Amino acid sequence: DAAVYTGAPGVLDVPLDYPSIQDAIDAAGTGELVCVAPGTYPETLDLHGKAITVAGPRTAVIDASGGDDAVVFTNYEGPDTVFVGFRVTGAGGRGLYVWDASPTIIGTWVDSCSEGGVYVYGLGSSVYLSDLLVADNVTASSGSGIHIYMSSVTVEDSTFYRNETTAGLGGGIDLSMEASFVGTNLQVIRNTAYYFGGGVSSNNRASMEITSATIRDNAVTDVYGNGGGVSVYHASPTTLTDVIISGNTAPESGGGIYFHSDVEAFVDGATIEGNQTPGDGGGIYVRDATLHLSNSQVSGNEGDHGGGIYLYEHWDSSLQDCEISHNVAAAG
Repeated sequence: DAAVYTGAPGVLDVPLDYPSIQDAIDAAGTGELVCVAPGTYPETLDLHGKAITVAGPRTAVIDASGGDDAVVFTNYEGPDTVFVGFRVTGAGGRGLYVWDASPTIIGTWVDSCSEGGVYVYGLGSSVYLSDLLVADNVTASSGSGIHIYMSSVTVEDSTFYRNETTAGLGGGIDLSMEASFVGTNLQVIRNTAYYFGGGVSSNNRASMEITSATIRDNAVTDVYGNGGGVSVYHASPTTLTDVIISGNTAPESGGGIYFHSDVEAFVDGATIEGNQTPGDGGGIYVRDATLHLSNSQVSGNEGDHGGGIYLYEHWDSSLQDCEISHNVAAAG
């Protein structure tokens, strides 16, 4: 609770000592703590490259209504710039905007932002995120939940829920241009993308490693859309371990997972069930790619060809210790 620190040396209290959070950030010195009480703060924030901690409960609401990006890290912030807690809502731009910076962000709820929840850009960015709830954000581009471009991001114990890209990729999570993503204990649920990856999209040589995740009830809406749960297209090695991919839908192919074009994917300990497409690969679609599937169950999926798994020009794909059962293919 932020109130624990009230009045301590090196602590700047909001609103007790400073009327706004930004006023306290501007006054803070290296290593100091900006401690924010519950309440609604109608402002946007810039951390100005400071190695400080800004902390508040999720009942401390940063309401950026009418503003652009709500909280920005664009001055080479490092891991010692720590942002803890808060609800960030209503931004006309992005909720959390990181450009060539590497802050630590923990326990933040980001919702109802009109250009996406979290945006991370730049070769200089290496960001750690934990205990996030990213929900009900929209964007006309890609990555309504989180968009990662040429950056390295680690996400733990986080939920991406009901985010929507109206004309792009990756409703929940989008990786592009050699981005590197490591995710653990994730919930990616009821997100929507227009083209590829209702839940997760990885493309343009991005690399992805996801462990212990549930990716369910996500969808792609365009008639030529692929990968209702996960889409991996022309990407670097991809690893999915101990994941549940269920109830996802795509109009063209890959109801659950879509692997296409120079992809090598390692999927172990997965449950892939109840995914649907009117096209090919109800559970998994593989084309011009290599899939290593092990210790996994693929069941109850539906498609036109390959209700469970559809393989086309799949090079050296392999299946080991897998159960493929109760899938439906309308055309065989």
